[in-house]
Amino acid sequence: GVSKLNEMRLAEEEITLLAHAKEPGQRQGQFHIIDVDQGTYPIVMAAGKSFAKVEDGRASARYFDAFKKLCERGFVQYASGKMFTLTSVGFDKAEKLSSEEMKREVSTVKELLPSQ
Repeated sequence: GVSKLNEMRLAEEEITLLAHAKEPGQRQGQFHIIDVDQGTYPIVMAAGKSFAKVEDGRASARYFDAFKKLCERGFVQYASGKMFTLTSVGFDKAEKLSSEEMKREVSTVKELLPSQ
């Protein structure tokens, strides 16, 4: 079920989408799915930023798959039309991820600094 999915590690694209969606601003928490045409993958937008380009099918597919996974995990929900929004759990996960990323960055920087 959903709980088992939530325990699985998130793909890099899922983390990227969550991180961008939680950014403060007019479109905070919003996802839009743009259907370019029948022959291409839909393009995912998080908080107004587009992920992948029409001509990059592989990247579009990866981000669209990541978006679907976020929905399955309960981090994103359908709103209306082509708009989806982060759930409260999605916001929490994004916050948790960003603080984990920060800790990882800090520890990496500490490792690179010469020790006194």
